[in-house]
Amino acid sequence: MKILDDKRRKEKYIEKYSIKDILPEDIINQLQLVKYDSGENILQAEEKLEKLYFFVEGKLKVYTFQENGRSLLLSFYTKFDSIGEVELFKDLKITNPVDAITDSYLLSIPVEVLKDKVMDYPPFLRYIIRTLTEKLNDLSTQSAFNLLYPLKNRLASFLWMHNTGKKEIILKDSFKEIAEYLGTTYRHLHRALKELEDEGLIRRNRRIISISNEKKLKELAGDIYK
Repeated sequence: MKILDDKRRKEKYIEKYSIKDILPEDIINQLQLVKYDSGENILQAEEKLEKLYFFVEGKLKVYTFQENGRSLLLSFYTKFDSIGEVELFKDLKITNPVDAITDSYLLSIPVEVLKDKVMDYPPFLRYIIRTLTEKLNDLSTQSAFNLLYPLKNRLASFLWMHNTGKKEIILKDSFKEIAEYLGTTYRHLHRALKELEDEGLIRRNRRIISISNEKKLKELAGDIYK
């Protein structure tokens, strides 16, 4: 993680996402612009939440750990959102780890500052209510996707969300981890990868996935993990 001293870029994000409609000015002045490199962890499970984040650019992966210790993919962040609201209000340890898929930019503010200044600030509370409602709805939809959509579609969506526009994906997760994210087995994952390859959508070389047919892969992916 790098703290960026780039006032112009910070102000651009604040204006673009109307953060002045969420936080009072004295809190906005304390926001820090931070950058996480591709593959870097932003939130770690079971740790105490130290900062609330506003995600402003890049791509993030959110997942959870099940009781058996296996991980399960929840969603990808590709547009403006906040991270850490539940933990902020319930004083819980972090339950859903968050990793950067591409180089990503966030605005951060210490939790203690928020607790001291905005826990009874109506614009902030309205934003939190709206955000949590949307996330609850997304979680319900995601659960249905995991039950109803074939593995091939979920895998296509997983791969498509790792696409950076270069038609080549370098997977940082192991195939065992990817299988867990998608709620399947290692064997079934490789069967689905072979199916995508046989259909001419991708080519594999260890953890490097080349996209052969962007249009069909995107169609197959749909909006499952968005």
